[in-house]
Amino acid sequence: QALQAHRAALGRTWPPSTPGVQRAKAELQRGNLPAARALLQRERNADPDNLEALFLLGGLHFQKARFGLALKLLEEVLRRGPGFAGSENAFYVYGLCQMRMGDAAEARAAFEAVLEFSPGNGEVLASLGELDLQEGDVDSALRRFEEAQRSLESARASGAPVEIALAALHARLGDAWLQKEDPQRARLHFERAVELNPGDSSAHYALSRVLMQLGDAEGAERELAEYQRLRVDDGRNQPLNEGER
Repeated sequence: QALQAHRAALGRTWPPSTPGVQRAKAELQRGNLPAARALLQRERNADPDNLEALFLLGGLHFQKARFGLALKLLEEVLRRGPGFAGSENAFYVYGLCQMRMGDAAEARAAFEAVLEFSPGNGEVLASLGELDLQEGDVDSALRRFEEAQRSLESARASGAPVEIALAALHARLGDAWLQKEDPQRARLHFERAVELNPGDSSAHYALSRVLMQLGDAEGAERELAEYQRLRVDDGRNQPLNEGER
């Protein structure tokens, strides 16, 4: 029903975001999540019909791994929408929540819905590839990832700030090539991931493991040290567990 409603509204012009939502978006851009959440909660209290505020609150819950709370808000947005410009993105965040909660079929349906409105969306294609990888279809995952890479590289060439998404995609490509037992190709993608997003500790850790597998002990130690430094900087100064050693 949500998909049918969005199809029917395709091409419709929506009013601009409310001032409160605009301020919340600015705080999100700055990375100030508590301020953004306070602004959005105020918007929700003042106008329960502000679906954009509900959508952004759902996104905040997703970022904090509160997937159940996120789904509750996103389902409301999809049930009552569309109601704002870009409301089809609710399908994407909804799909991400379902993927994290283990419902691959529901996640896949949501991602495919987004592609109806945004064909060739690199981030959505990457998420579909991740589902393929989780289900053991490595060849299909690689096709999705490579299509996503072309899309994101094109967006980056046009000036879009997609470095973080592109870095995450290269890390996924590294995982896929490891499953194909090709650590050399995996290394190239993990190296690209840390180049695009040096602050991603998990990419440094993955690179250290593949370097060790390839016999580059010095490089592996360097990447492991960077991984541990980033964990400290993020306030995660905890010893490595057995699975990480």
